[in-house]
Amino acid sequence: MSTTTTLLTPAECAYLLGINPRTLANWRSGTPPHRGPLAIKVGGRVRYRLADVERYIEQQTRAASRRSKTKAA
Repeated sequence: MSTTTTLLTPAECAYLLGINPRTLANWRSGTPPHRGPLAIKVGGRVRYRLADVERYIEQQTRAASRRSKTKAA
């Protein structure tokens, strides 16, 4: 079974998120760890699966929606 996984560079991922690549690096290495989308290493280089980035965006959208509902109540 063969599946294709689209991998993004940190610059590509940052562009999709509308943030600076340095912010993405800080999230990856900061405290608490694992802020932002899940990063993987391939051949010693950091990459992001497009599916993980899309999932992160969806989670942030749901979280923002919950926060706005709470403030409106």
